[in-house]
Amino acid sequence: MNAVRLMMATACLCAAAQVFAEEPAPDMTPGPDIDRMSERVLLDACGYLRSAERFSVNVEATYEDVLTTGIRVEYSRQASVVRERPDRLRIDSESDKGRRSFFYDGKTVTVYHPDESVYAVFEAPPTIDAMIDVAEARGVSMPASDLLMNHPCQAQASL
Repeated sequence: MNAVRLMMATACLCAAAQVFAEEPAPDMTPGPDIDRMSERVLLDACGYLRSAERFSVNVEATYEDVLTTGIRVEYSRQASVVRERPDRLRIDSESDKGRRSFFYDGKTVTVYHPDESVYAVFEAPPTIDAMIDVAEARGVSMPASDLLMNHPCQAQASL
């Protein structure tokens, strides 16, 4: 049942993104004019993620890297994410850069990148939020990391 709610919230967010993408750009004077219904959908989805004891989601993302030559290269990634509060996380992903698995058990982080012959384990703090900061400081990026935090969608806190 929780997976259905998450899927519905995600679908609503995607639909809202499409609506905004099709509208002409608004006049950006003092601040953005946010449609109240879209704002409510976003805040409800963030609230649901914040209250969920556990959830899983499949992520499909496209992102860019800028090479040292200045050329932009576009990559795609598919990932399966499973999160359980307060201290369990598993991410299995496949991208144009290869396969990678990431495990967190509340004490250690394990990164497995078979295409690069990488297997690494390092100690981590006892919370997912603190662990994400430590992992990113070590150069480990995680898909949709903002959704994994205890306060997801914090960038929208000003809404």
